[in-house]
Amino acid sequence: MLEKSQKEFNQSLMRPMYCEIYLRCLIDITQEAIDTHDFNVLLPKIVKRLKSVSEADRCYLFENRPAEGDSPFSGRVYENADEMDNQYEYDLSSDTIAPYGPDLNSWISVLKNKEIICGSIGSFASEKQEVMRAKNIRCILILPLFIWGKWFGFIGFEGSETKSEWNEREIAFLKLAANSVCSVIERASSEGRLVESEARYKELFDQAQEGIGLVDANETIQLCNSAYARIFEMDSVEEMLGKNLLDFIPEEQKKHILSQTLARKRNISSLYELDIITARGNPRCIFASVSPRFDTEGNYIGAFGTVIDITERKDAEKKLQKAYDNLEIRIQERTRQLEDVNRELTAERETLNQRTIALKEILNQIEEEKRQIELKIQANIDRVIVPIIARLKKTLVGADKKMLALLEESLNDIASSFLTRLETQFSHLTSREIEICGLIKNGQTTKEIARAFNTSELTVLSQRKIIRRKLKISQKKINLASFLKRIEI
Repeated sequence: MLEKSQKEFNQSLMRPMYCEIYLRCLIDITQEAIDTHDFNVLLPKIVKRLKSVSEADRCYLFENRPAEGDSPFSGRVYENADEMDNQYEYDLSSDTIAPYGPDLNSWISVLKNKEIICGSIGSFASEKQEVMRAKNIRCILILPLFIWGKWFGFIGFEGSETKSEWNEREIAFLKLAANSVCSVIERASSEGRLVESEARYKELFDQAQEGIGLVDANETIQLCNSAYARIFEMDSVEEMLGKNLLDFIPEEQKKHILSQTLARKRNISSLYELDIITARGNPRCIFASVSPRFDTEGNYIGAFGTVIDITERKDAEKKLQKAYDNLEIRIQERTRQLEDVNRELTAERETLNQRTIALKEILNQIEEEKRQIELKIQANIDRVIVPIIARLKKTLVGADKKMLALLEESLNDIASSFLTRLETQFSHLTSREIEICGLIKNGQTTKEIARAFNTSELTVLSQRKIIRRKLKISQKKINLASFLKRIEI
């Protein structure tokens, strides 16, 4: 379309007046685009200038804003009519911009095909003529606008009193002007995007919590954000610029910084921790991530880096390490104390073991002495008492003889370990209950036991029940005599 417009423009050069007017218009539009970057200011100026040069009674620029399905339903209108500028949002689904009227979609399809709408009132269909007469429109010219290959909108010209139609030369000039408007909008849009992108990156740069800085080959700070200046305790970014990074480095670490600079000259990026002294004389520790910068010829020109203040973290690490060291000392002291206690316990256990061994030896000696005593008692009974009992058996009869047998059995119990074991295992038995247990073991009946103790049989039966309960066999079917004989064994 641009080539066709250019051809028509060349043909129109035959009329010098048109050439001068329209050429001046194009120059003005270009100059306005250079001086103005705000669409809301630039487009109304363009519309006003085009209205003037086209001798139209009304000129408007419609900026399309597609809705779903890429169909235009709303947009912004920049209008100039009767020397009055106007901007407003327009909804094509409920209103009309003359001469659209009821046949809106057909006009849109024409414009989207990069075709113009042009003619006097008589050249349009009757329904459109009615709309145009109602708005006192004698002729109309609508030129589509395409930005980056997409339909952006259109420029419309209307004549009602001073203008009846536009000839081919005028249309060619206005087409060329429309193309110039498209170029202006594209350039302004690109500049706007660039400005917006720069503003966005500047905001990210300024709002970043990490310090971001750029130094030259001599470590002089050329660029930084507010976080960078804040870490070094400078009052502003401007005050930080031009300072040399080495001025903030303690003498003992300058050698380390210079070695890092040499590494960057060899195109080596690095991560490292660094102690600094701020502008206010406060020591701080920072973590730096630095990358080298080279010019187009490969010469080292400085470095770009980010820094993070890790002073609080390092202080916390030192406190943690100190607490860990103190804990280690306490653990070692406690370990030594436990080792001392363990040695003492080991010594006491050894002493206790020796005493236990000695006690066992004493008990064994006591048991041996008891056994010797029992043997002596048994020997004395066998040597002295048994012969007497044997002579008495020959002379005694009846109840006396039974009592003598009971005496003999009791002497045998005394000589044996039965009574001792019974008393040891069942210490809660009374002395009378122990005597009864001995008689029961030796086969004495309840009646015989009652006669021996000069008591009733019921009393003996009651004592037998008590004995069974104390021996924990009251609920068991166990013969008491048999149970007592097992104790002797």
